[in-house]
Amino acid sequence: MKGSGSFLWLAVVAFSALYVLFRIWTGFPLETNILALLPDQTEAAWVREAKARMADKVAQRVVVVVAHEEFDKAREAIRNIVDGLSGDELVQAETSVAISRVELLISDLFPYRAGLLSQTDRTHLTGGEGQLVAEKAMAQILSPFAIADGAMIRQDPFLIFPRYLAGLPGSSSKLEQKEGVLTTHAEGQHYIVATLVLNGEAFAQNFQRRFIPRFAELVSDQKTRYPKLNVLKTGAIFYADGSIRNGQKEASTFGALSIVGIILMLLFIFKGVQPIYLSLLAIGAGLACGMAASIVIFGRVHLMALVFGAGLIGISVDYAIHYCCERFSREALSAQDRLKIVAPGLTLGMISSVIGFLTLAWAPFPGLRQIAVFSAVGLVASYLTVVLVFPTLDKASMLSADTRLFSALARIRTLWQGVTSNINSMVLLAVVVAGAGAGLNFVKPDDDIRKLQVLPADLRHQEAEIRQLSGLDNATQFFMISGKTTEAVLQVEEKVASELSELVAQGKLGDFSSVARTVPSQKRQTENRALLSDALLKPHLSSFLRSIGGNSEFGYQDAEPGTLTPQQLADSGGAAFLDLLILQSSDRAVVHMVSLSGVRDIPALEQIGRDREDIRFMDQGREWSSVMQIYRVRALSLLAVAVGLVWALLGFRYRPLQAAKLIAAPLVAVVSTPLILAAFGGSFTFFNAMALLLVFVIGLDYALFYAEAAEDHRDISFFANALSTLSTILAFGLMSFSQVYAVHAFGITILVGITLAFVFSPLAARNA
Repeated sequence: MKGSGSFLWLAVVAFSALYVLFRIWTGFPLETNILALLPDQTEAAWVREAKARMADKVAQRVVVVVAHEEFDKAREAIRNIVDGLSGDELVQAETSVAISRVELLISDLFPYRAGLLSQTDRTHLTGGEGQLVAEKAMAQILSPFAIADGAMIRQDPFLIFPRYLAGLPGSSSKLEQKEGVLTTHAEGQHYIVATLVLNGEAFAQNFQRRFIPRFAELVSDQKTRYPKLNVLKTGAIFYADGSIRNGQKEASTFGALSIVGIILMLLFIFKGVQPIYLSLLAIGAGLACGMAASIVIFGRVHLMALVFGAGLIGISVDYAIHYCCERFSREALSAQDRLKIVAPGLTLGMISSVIGFLTLAWAPFPGLRQIAVFSAVGLVASYLTVVLVFPTLDKASMLSADTRLFSALARIRTLWQGVTSNINSMVLLAVVVAGAGAGLNFVKPDDDIRKLQVLPADLRHQEAEIRQLSGLDNATQFFMISGKTTEAVLQVEEKVASELSELVAQGKLGDFSSVARTVPSQKRQTENRALLSDALLKPHLSSFLRSIGGNSEFGYQDAEPGTLTPQQLADSGGAAFLDLLILQSSDRAVVHMVSLSGVRDIPALEQIGRDREDIRFMDQGREWSSVMQIYRVRALSLLAVAVGLVWALLGFRYRPLQAAKLIAAPLVAVVSTPLILAAFGGSFTFFNAMALLLVFVIGLDYALFYAEAAEDHRDISFFANALSTLSTILAFGLMSFSQVYAVHAFGITILVGITLAFVFSPLAARNA
C-alpha cells in the first residue's frame, strides 16, 4: 500500500479537518467552564443534581450597576440597557425592567401576615411576653420617625409585618427600593443595580458573540448620552469571555512564535521547504483527527484539552524531524529506505506514547478522558501520516552532513557518550529517586482551584466594587437540604435557621438566606397564627386599641385564613430571588439551598446536620481544591502505571533489564524536574503532574530513537533529538511566560523536563 494508502489516508485527514471547520463555522463546541473538568463526586445523586442546577443558575445571572450624579439619568440608563438586551432576546423577558420586586413581594406576603412572625416576636410570644410586643409596637407608632401610616396600623396594629420584613434575607443589603429600582447612594453618586437572567448559556461562545458586543454597544450609547455615566458589570459570561480572549491572545502569540521558530529552524537545517510542509502536515493531521474524535465522542472540546493536546505539536514534529534527518545519511537513500530506518523507533514511540496517554482514560475524570482520546487519536494520525504519506510526497535527495551545527553536535555527543559510558543508568536513576525522596519536603503541592485560570483584573475589580456597594457576599459556603415535600424541607430549614442564628449572634456568621425565612412552613404559619391570637390579640388587643384611639375595625380580620407556599410567590413573580434558593421542586424530590455570608467558623457550620443525609454543608472552594489534589495524586499514579505498561511493552523487544535501562533516561528527567522547580520557588500542581507525563512520553521517544540507531547512525539520531528538543521548547517553553498559572506550570515543566530528557537520552544506547 503506497500511493493508494497515502491518498486514502489523506482523504480521512481532509474529512476530519473539514468536519472540524464545519463545527467551527456552525458554532465550535469549545467548553470554557473550568469546572467541567472536575469529576463526578461519590456523593448522593440529589446532591450532584442540585449542585449542577445551582451552578447553572448562578452562571446564567448577570449584575449590572450604573452610576450617575443624577438619579433620573442613572435610572433611565439602566432601563435602556436592560430593555435593549431584552428586546434582542438576550435576557429573559421578565427581567426586561430593572425594577425591584419589593412592592410586589409585600403585596403577596401581606394577606398572610397573621402567620408571618419575626423570630424576635415569635420568641416573645412563645415566652408569654405579649405585653412586650405591644409596647414595642406602641413605641414605633409614637416615634417621630415612624414609617407606619394609618392604613398599616388599621390592618396591622401591632406592626408585626414590618418587623417580619426587616428580618427577611437580604435585609443587611445596602440597597433600597426607590421609584421602582434598587439603589444606593455613595460619594455623590446614585448607583442602580439590575440583576438579569441570560437567555442562553454563559459558556457558549455563540451566545457570548451575541451578548458581549450588544452589551458593549448599549453601554457605549448610554455613556455617549450621559457622559458622566459609569457602568459596572459582573457575571460568569464576562469572565468566560475574558478568559477566552486572554487565551486566544496568548495562543496566537505563543503559537505564532513557536511555528515561526520551527519553520526558521527547519529552513536553516534542511535548506528547503519540503521538510516544513511535511512537518506541518503531520502536525495538522494529528490536531484535526484528535479534535474531530473529541467532538464526536464528547460533543465538545475543553479549552484545557486543547492546551494539553498541543503536545501533539511537540511529538508529531519529532516524527517528521527524525524522518527528514535521514537525508544526512552518508549514502543516498530512497524515501522508503529512510522510512525503514526510522520505522522501529517511530512505531515503538507511537505505541508507548499512546499507552501512556490512554492510561488517563482509566481515571473517572471527564477532563483526563478527553485529553486521552484527543492525544491518542492525534498521535496515531500523525504516525500514519509519516508512514503512509511521507514516502509518497518525499522526492528530496540526500543533504551534506558537513555543517558546523551538525559537527558541533556530533562532538558534543561523542564527549557526552564518553561521560555516560561510565554511568550505570539504573544506578543513576536510583540515586535520583533517593535524592527526590529526600527532597520531597522542598516540593510544595498547590491545589488552589483559583489558579486554574486568571480572571481579568478589571472584572475582579468591578465585582469587588459591586459587592462593596450592595453589601452582599458571594461566599461559596452553603447548605443543601433535601426532602420528599416542600413542607418537610421547610421544617428542616427552620431547625437549621435556629442554629445559624446562634452563630450569627456569636459573630461566627454574618447572615444567611433561606426559603423558610421568607415563607415559613405551613406548620410554623399555623403555630404563628395561634400564638398571635392566644398570646397577643386576646389578652392585649382591646387595651392597645384604646391606647392608640383605635376601634373594632382595627385588627387582622381581613388576613387570609390559609397558609402561604413558596409556589404561590413563584407564580406571582414577587420573590424572584427564591429561584436561586430552590434548586429542585418536583414530585420526586425537593432541594433547597441555605446561602451563607460572612463565614468565620467553618467547623461550627460543619457540625450542623452532621451525619444527616438530608442536610449537607458545602464548601465549594475547599471541595474543588480537594478534587484538584485528587487529580494531582491520580495523575502521578497514572504516570506510574504508564511507566509500568511501557516497560512491559518494551520487554518484548528488549531484555527486561535493557528495557528498564532505556526508560531510566526519561524517568531521571521526570523525577528531577519537580526538584529543580522547587529549588527556584515553584509549586507542584495537577498541571505540573500532567506535564510530567508528556516529559516521559517525549523523553522516551528520544531514548527509543537513540537506542534503535546503529552505532554509525547515532550522530544523526542525536542531531534529530536536538532538533526535536528545540522544537518542543519552542512549542511549550513559551507557555512558561503565560499569565495563566495552569498554562505557566505546564510550560515550565516541559521546558525543564524535556531539556533533561534530551541530555540523558544517550544513556539508552548502552549495551544496545
